[in-house]
This record gives sequence, structure tokens and C-alpha cells, in this order.
Amino acid sequence: MNKNKIIIIISVAVAVIAVALGIIFWQKNKAINQERENYAKMEKEQMLDELYELNDEYNVQYNKLNGTMTEGQLKLSNDSIMQQLLSEKSKVEKLTQELNSVRSNDLKTISKLQAEVKTLRTILKSYVTQIDSLYATNQRLRTENDKVKADYRRVEAEAGRLKSETTQLTNKVSLAAKLNAVGISVSKLNKKGKATKKVSKITNLAVSFTIAKNVTASVGNKVIYIRIMLPTGEALGGGGMFDLEGSKVEASAQKAIEYTGEDMPITIYRSINEALPTGQYRVYIFADGNQIGQTTFSI
Repeated sequence: MNKNKIIIIISVAVAVIAVALGIIFWQKNKAINQERENYAKMEKEQMLDELYELNDEYNVQYNKLNGTMTEGQLKLSNDSIMQQLLSEKSKVEKLTQELNSVRSNDLKTISKLQAEVKTLRTILKSYVTQIDSLYATNQRLRTENDKVKADYRRVEAEAGRLKSETTQLTNKVSLAAKLNAVGISVSKLNKKGKATKKVSKITNLAVSFTIAKNVTASVGNKVIYIRIMLPTGEALGGGGMFDLEGSKVEASAQKAIEYTGEDMPITIYRSINEALPTGQYRVYIFADGNQIGQTTFSI
């Protein structure tokens, strides 16, 4: 074999080897590019999923913050954080749109956006911490407010009960302090002071009774009034006026006494100068603005 043939064979071998290496390199490069493209596509899809999750989480935190019933400085803090949340949420939406428009094989841009997603995730964590703190504070304030309201209702109910008991006690004391006329009788007297059954002979009606002992009633000067009602429903007047439940009422007769708190027999006379109709009469006795006794008699 001559020298030229050897050179030709070597040249052909080198060429074949070069072509083979070229083909191998091209295949390797294609495989690498395909792998990079697959990786970029996978990263893009993963980032999109994460952005959707971030958007949902921002909504959750916003709704949580928006649902808290707060006042004062806490309300101002809520407003400030809510505005920041909306701003960050807007960034998430913008980044989602941008990532959707990026080609799946644009690994450089995807890597850049990945850093921004990481930043948004970190920011969200800080908001979650603040909102959870505000939420806990709000719950504590609500609990305290509910307790204060419950205490107020309890105090109010207790005050109402005490007021009712005080009113009842006052009424009982007033009732206990009220004078009571017992043993009431009416005598029809003639001009000699003797009892008579003849209507034409009656010159005085004597109403006798006893004011019962009462250690609760106030002692001292008092005026006792009697009011005699005719069978016709009219009252025998002539005894002056007295107060009864906010009104002025005419008495048939009256008598001033000094009450000592012990049993006190009293007789009040009402002179008769007019004709008396026959029938049933009613007699009412009053003292201190209260009715203290009553009876009936007939003529």
C-alpha cells in the first residue's frame, strides 16, 4: 500500500469520525434543549399554580380582615393593611398574566419571574402574621365586650330587681303606716242627743269609730274627714275640702286630732239642716289623703 492510499484512508476515517461526533453532539444538544424546555414548562406550570394559590390566600386574608368588627386604632390598622393587601393581590394578578404570556421555553424570563413569586410569598407570610394578630386581638376585644355587656345586663337586672323590691317595700311601709278605722257605727240623734228612728227628728249624724294602734304611722296633729253619700249618689257637703289622689274632694265633716299611735276612739258629728231621703247611706273616712274605713247605714 503506497503512501497516498494511507493518507486517503486516514482522511476518510477522520471525516467519518468528525461526522459521527457532529451527529452525537447535535443529538446531545437537542436532548439538552428539550430537557431545558421541559424543565421551563414544568416550572411555569408550577409557578402558575403557586400564583393561583397566592391569589386565593390573599382573598382569604382580605375577607378575614374585612369581617372583623373593630373600632378606633384597630380599625385604622385594618384599613391600612387592607389597602396593602389589595396592592399585593394586584401584583399577583399582574404577574399571573405576565407568566401566562411567556413562552414555555423562555427559561430566563421564567427564572426572573420565579424570584418575584418568592418575594410575593414572603410578603404574604408577613401579612398572615399581622392579620392573625389583629384577628386574635379582635376576638379578645369581642370577648371582653360581651363580658362587659353581660355584666351590664346583670347589673341592670339587679338594679331593676332592687328598684322593684324597694318599690314593694315602700308600698308595704306606706300601707303599714296607713291609719285604720275600725268598729265604725253611725247614730241618728235628735236635738237632745238621743237616738231616734224618725227621719224628721234627726238633727245630727254621729259617726263613731276607733283609729287602731299603729306604731308605724306618723304621730302628731291630723285631720280626720268623713264623707256621707246620700242614697241619691250625692254627697252631704259642709265639711270643707281635702286632697284625695290629686283631687279636691268635699267632706261632710271633719275633726282635728293629735294621734299618739295608740288606739284612739273618735266621734265626728254632722248636723242635719236639710231633709234626708230614705234609703241606704254610705260613709267614708279619710286621713292623710287615704281612705281608712267605710260603712253603710239606712234611714
